[in-house]
Amino acid sequence: MDKMRDILEQSVATTQKERTRLQLHSNEMTISMVSLRQELEEARTVSIAARASKEAGRQHLARLMDEQLAQNQTIEALRRQVGRTAATVQSDATTQHPSS
Repeated sequence: MDKMRDILEQSVATTQKERTRLQLHSNEMTISMVSLRQELEEARTVSIAARASKEAGRQHLARLMDEQLAQNQTIEALRRQVGRTAATVQSDATTQHPSS
């Protein structure tokens, strides 16, 4: 009977040690998962900020390109106007002072 009791006590002790080991391992895994979730959330936050920054940069570049296009169109319109004015002045000069 003592032998059976010793075997049962040893079995209980082994089971408790194994349970404790598994609980510690479970706790470690839980801590690791919490840490990984925090890192993932931080990475998502950084990613969202990077995407927003990229989009803001893209929009800024589009505005600059629109401004450049408008300036180029204004310059071209002014060139045409100067060309027409020069032609009109030359035509008026020829009309007023025909060369013989």
